[in-house]
Amino acid sequence: MTKSYFVKDLVPLAFYGTHGYRKKANGGHSVVVTLEFVELSSRVRTPLATHLKILYLGFLGDTFGAFSQMFNNMIMDTMYELIRYLKETGVLTSSRFERALRKVDRYNFVPEKAKKSAYIDRPLAIGKGQTISQPFTVLLMLELLQPKQGDRILDVGSGSGWQSALLAELVGSEGKIYAVERIRSLHETSKKNLSHYPELQKRITFLHKDAFNGLPDDLLQNGLDGVVVAAEVKVIPPPWRKQLKPGGKIIYPMGNGLYRETKREDGEFVISYYPGFVFVPFVRGTEN
Repeated sequence: MTKSYFVKDLVPLAFYGTHGYRKKANGGHSVVVTLEFVELSSRVRTPLATHLKILYLGFLGDTFGAFSQMFNNMIMDTMYELIRYLKETGVLTSSRFERALRKVDRYNFVPEKAKKSAYIDRPLAIGKGQTISQPFTVLLMLELLQPKQGDRILDVGSGSGWQSALLAELVGSEGKIYAVERIRSLHETSKKNLSHYPELQKRITFLHKDAFNGLPDDLLQNGLDGVVVAAEVKVIPPPWRKQLKPGGKIIYPMGNGLYRETKREDGEFVISYYPGFVFVPFVRGTEN
């Protein structure tokens, strides 16, 4: 089901099986909203519909078999097996993304004690209460963002650096990734992890800062082509929208789902919603 309409800054209502929005009393940034709800019963093979349908059948279906099969498929020991699994779910369809996955091994971005689980499709703890996102989610966010050669992208909550490295591969030698992490130990860890990939490391600027205000003016230049956020926000910081070029996208989690905002030439935004995701919360300030 898809709904499109104009509003002034979105304020999400409570989630009870559907999502609603109301206008802010004081107005705000004008946006065009497209809400896309994936129906679990749909037979259309979309990445999210496929993944959620398996979960639905596993937990609510007549047999436990579907869930058991899904769980067994999630236990993987090599990148080859992980890539095969992601193709089976339908989230990995791009040969360009597959090449990036093969080059940027998740194994190099998880802590030593978690390396045996590097190729399992689930989040893994990386310290300080943070996680490296599950591969399915990372691939879906990349699919929604569609990074291109030469793009300049702000990666909010870069954690151990895996997503930043994938983005650096996808934007090529003319692109630039700004990896922002508020926790100093993770900021340093991500730089260390990228030392495995010196070519990609050159394409990344690592910033230990609060991401709320976006990029500093001296780095902004002509604006951003994308913003991808790995922490659940309650509201979108205004600088993220302001710093985005027309045609650029913001991918972020809010409530129980992922959102994609696409900036139009007139400065308004088209927003799409994809339910079924949980992230750690977005936190202001920095931590040493």
